[in-house]
Amino acid sequence: MEDTAELGAWGESQAQEYLKKLGFTILARNWRYKNRHEIDIVATYNKELIAIEVKTHAQPLDTKPFEQVNSHKFRQIRQALELFGKERNIQNVAMRVDVVSIVKFPFSIEYFAYADFTL
Repeated sequence: MEDTAELGAWGESQAQEYLKKLGFTILARNWRYKNRHEIDIVATYNKELIAIEVKTHAQPLDTKPFEQVNSHKFRQIRQALELFGKERNIQNVAMRVDVVSIVKFPFSIEYFAYADFTL
């Protein structure tokens, strides 16, 4: 049985390959800023800078993986994306947060562009 970290890494790999097939350019994976801010995947698509949060479950549960992203987590990811942009000197570009929700068995993947968890 794999642990949570292994499952998460597997899910991020699946999400990365999925996003590449959709035409995303991957800039970073597991990007961290001072061990306080973390983004699973940073990518660009259509001239937008995108933070992608990946949530993975080993099997179906009562809740879907994407339901683990709440407004607090969304704000943290958004702040981290702004820091990423500053660090890489990426200016005057639209930024957004997306979510990829994965179940390992039976395999399913759902992609939520322009996720909005501001409620």
